[in-house]
Amino acid sequence: MKYKSLLVGLFSAVVLVGCGDSEQTLSEKAGKAVGEGVTGFLSGVGSGIDQSMVVETELGAGASKAGLVKTTAKSNGMADAQKSFSVYLVANEPFKGTLLAKAYDKDGQEIGRAKSEVDLQKDDADYIIFAFNERMDSQLVHKYLVDTVQ
Repeated sequence: MKYKSLLVGLFSAVVLVGCGDSEQTLSEKAGKAVGEGVTGFLSGVGSGIDQSMVVETELGAGASKAGLVKTTAKSNGMADAQKSFSVYLVANEPFKGTLLAKAYDKDGQEIGRAKSEVDLQKDDADYIIFAFNERMDSQLVHKYLVDTVQ
C-alpha cells in the first residue's frame, strides 16, 4: 500500500513539475523529482532498519564504577551466525579487563553470556562486540546487561 502511494505521489510530482515547460526541461525536472522521491524513500527505509537494530542495553555497577559509559548498542542482525551485538563504550578512566554481557528474555531469564577483552585509555571509545553461542535465539533477547568480570 505504501509503495503504491509512493508511486502515485512520484507520478503526480512529475506531472505537476512538467506543466507548461519544454520537453527537455520537463524531462530534467521529472528525473529530479523521481530521484528525490526515491532517495527520500530509501533514506526512510534505511533509518527504519537502523532503528530496528538498536537493542536495550544497560551497564552494570562494576562497569559504571570503572568509568565506562554506554551510548548506543545494536544487534548485528539475524543473519549473524555469531549472534553478536556491539555496544559503543566511552572510557572516562583507563580500563583494561574483561567485560561480560548477559542476554535476558522478556521474563528476565538469562538466555546467554558472552565475554569481550577491552583495553581503553582515558577519553578513549570503541565499539565492543559480544559474540554469543550460536544456539542462543537472539530474537528472544529483551535486553543485555554489560558488566565487569569479578
